[in-house]
Amino acid sequence: MKPEIRGWNDVADLDFIEPVEALNELLPEVSEKSDINIVLSHAGNTEDHKLAQVPGVSAVIGADTHKVIQTPEYEFNGEVMVPITQAGGEQEHYLGRLDLTFEIVDGKMTLVESDGFLYDVTNVPADSEVQAIIDEYRSESNAQ
Repeated sequence: MKPEIRGWNDVADLDFIEPVEALNELLPEVSEKSDINIVLSHAGNTEDHKLAQVPGVSAVIGADTHKVIQTPEYEFNGEVMVPITQAGGEQEHYLGRLDLTFEIVDGKMTLVESDGFLYDVTNVPADSEVQAIIDEYRSESNAQ
């Protein structure tokens, strides 16, 4: 469900635009400064597939639907097969890995190979230093 229709007060004053529309507006600007464009999305898996179809996108790392994608899903964007990943969340706890191999083809960085998988971190003990950073962030957020 789209954030603007969920009735959440903390997003009531925000303007949500369609993900592909936003990407099409931003991609020309960032493409002038980058050779590889990886989209970090919180639009859900259905929208991630639409984002992956946009020419110039190299990969989509998604969220929101908390889908467990063991190995990448793919969409063709007119240039390459674009990997789409998502590593669960909330009930399923995974750490995702996405390996991307690029080669220069006709003077342009081109994705030629990709692979990925998930590490199950359900029973992995927290690193004390990382946990301290998280705890500090949470205490600051709760104080506001």
